[in-house]
Amino acid sequence: MIAHLTDTDLTDSALRTAEGLLGGIGNTRHVRTRLDGYDPADAPAPRWTSAHGLRLYPAAGPGWIAAGDAALAFDPLSASSTPSTPEPAPA
Repeated sequence: MIAHLTDTDLTDSALRTAEGLLGGIGNTRHVRTRLDGYDPADAPAPRWTSAHGLRLYPAAGPGWIAAGDAALAFDPLSASSTPSTPEPAPA
């Protein structure tokens, strides 16, 4: 499995194909060597998804409430979740 973490609007659209992604990896030093001997014909199409932060709306309904990660997600690329990490309760 290869994970390419970036903003989709900053990425070359050629990387959205298996051939393009493997070609881009060919320009790297470390990842390229991990894939020596890999047959690109076996590569599935890359899947892309947004990594932006979001809030579930509505966060509650009849008989349910979303809490924690079910209600709120932070952008993992910008580490915006770090300052909002819950602090331990005072002793």
